[in-house]
Amino acid sequence: MEYTSFPTLQEPAIPTEGIGFPLRALARILDLIIHNLTVVGFSFIIGIIIGFAATAVGSEVPEFATEDTGARLISGLFGVIGFILYSSICEAYCGATIGKMILGLFVVDKKGEQISFGAALIRSMLFYIDQLIFGLIGYLIMKESPLHQRLGDKAAGTVVIKRSEVRSSETPSGCMMVIVPVVAVAFDVVIQIVPVLFMAS
Repeated sequence: MEYTSFPTLQEPAIPTEGIGFPLRALARILDLIIHNLTVVGFSFIIGIIIGFAATAVGSEVPEFATEDTGARLISGLFGVIGFILYSSICEAYCGATIGKMILGLFVVDKKGEQISFGAALIRSMLFYIDQLIFGLIGYLIMKESPLHQRLGDKAAGTVVIKRSEVRSSETPSGCMMVIVPVVAVAFDVVIQIVPVLFMAS
């Protein structure tokens, strides 16, 4: 007698090993390059538009108060907010930032499931503690962790693993892999451009 076999539900792939410091640091560097290049590019374009508009109406081209300490601090704060939002959106809805995608990394929770936006936000904000002393804080914490979790990972309950180890039900569709990073970069750019516009005098 033959028995019909029914497909069983795929069990969560619980992470047993996380990605170490060097590869994750490289992914972060790639993200920072993207973060800085996009805002520089869009700032340049907006500067040209403002210049043409001022010339068209016969007024002086505004100067940007780049030497003002307060303006630079505000600009830096908005840059941090933009990068946190970019990272959080990408990791919550796509499992990885662009840098992590390039290197084949993926962020999951301890059950191997997709993380929430709240968890992504926590790990993104605490990155600025982990990266102190050129990343030494994060490196030392990760070195003592079996899953190579930095402070942000421990607080958010997340683990960075290889994309190939993620179960198929947790990986986003091809469209999401394109749309989410584009939206995240757009938010990052808009937030960073706001202080640039206010610095025009």
